[in-house]
Amino acid sequence: MLTFIDNFWQLFVLSAPWLLVGLLVAAIMKAWIPMDWLQKQLGGERRFAGSTITAVQLRRDPCCDAAATRRCQ
Repeated sequence: MLTFIDNFWQLFVLSAPWLLVGLLVAAIMKAWIPMDWLQKQLGGERRFAGSTITAVQLRRDPCCDAAATRRCQ
């Protein structure tokens, strides 16, 4: 049980700064970028292909949400 707690703490310490950076970027986007423009740029009216092309251009991994599953590997 002690190993689990130690591993959990190490993972938390490694990932916490990146979570804070993500929250900061999201807050900046929410405050300074109009939501209508952002939705339009990220595929508001487009079908799947248009959204995927935009994601690739922005270097955003479409499988990052499913990284825990093996369907994108």
